[in-house]
Amino acid sequence: MKYLLRILTFTFSSLFLLNSNAQTYVPGGTLASANWTSDASPYIIQGDIEITGKLKVGPGVDVQIDGYYQIVVLGHLQVDGTELMPVSFSAVDTTGWHLDISTSGGWRGIYAKVNYTRDSSYLKHCLIKDTKSNNNELANGEAALRAEREIFLDHCEFTHHKHYNLTYGNQGVILWMSSVIEDQNTVVQNCKFHNNKAFHSVILYNGIIGGTFELKNSHIHHNSEGLGINLLNTHALIENNEFDHNVVTHPFSAVIL
Repeated sequence: MKYLLRILTFTFSSLFLLNSNAQTYVPGGTLASANWTSDASPYIIQGDIEITGKLKVGPGVDVQIDGYYQIVVLGHLQVDGTELMPVSFSAVDTTGWHLDISTSGGWRGIYAKVNYTRDSSYLKHCLIKDTKSNNNELANGEAALRAEREIFLDHCEFTHHKHYNLTYGNQGVILWMSSVIEDQNTVVQNCKFHNNKAFHSVILYNGIIGGTFELKNSHIHHNSEGLGINLLNTHALIENNEFDHNVVTHPFSAVIL
C-alpha cells in the first residue's frame, strides 16, 4: 500500500495521511491560501470551512461535502475548471435529500461574504449540486451560491438544489447575489440552471448600493416553485438567454425587474 503525506495550511497545523487513491480530507476550520489540484482529489470536506486567503481550485478537482456544511469565503475563491476537466461541488451522500424539515442528504452551499474591495473571485466550468435548505433553523439566508460581492461565473451548472423556506418570505433561492459598492459588476454567462426547486426564485440579484448585473447566453429550464429571475435596484443586461419548462406555483411572475 502506497501512502502520500500532504499538508494543508489552516490556522492550526493539520497533517493528512492519504492512500493511493489520493483523497484529501479537509476538517472544519479556517483555511488560509491553498491550491487544490486533481492529483489530490477528491477533497472531502468534513465541517464548515472559512476561506480567509485565496483558495485556487484547479481543473478536474472534485469537492465532496460530507454533511450539512457550508463553504464560507471571506477572502477569494478562484475555480479554474475547463471544458474537458470541470470542477464539481457535491454531497458525499444524498440519502434523505428529498425530505423536508431535514438536513439529510445535502449541504449548505457556498457563501461569499461582503467584500468592499474589487474582488478577484470567479467560478469557471464548474458543477454545483445537492444543496438544500428547508424549514429548519439552519436554512435562513442560504442558497447554492450566495455572493455579497462582485463575482464572475462562466460555464457553471446548478442542478439538484432545493431551497424551500416558508418561515422567511424572501428565502428559497439557487443563486443569490447582492452589491455592496457602486461600481460593482456581477456577470453570469454561459451557465445552466435546471431541475431545481426554489420557493422564491432561481436567480436573485439585489443592487443594494447600485452595481450592475449581466446574465448572458444562459439556459434556465425545468425548475419549479418560484420565479425565474428577480432583479432589484440594479442596472441589468439580460441577453441571449433561454427560459423554458419552468413551473411557477407561487403568486409570482416568471421575471421581476
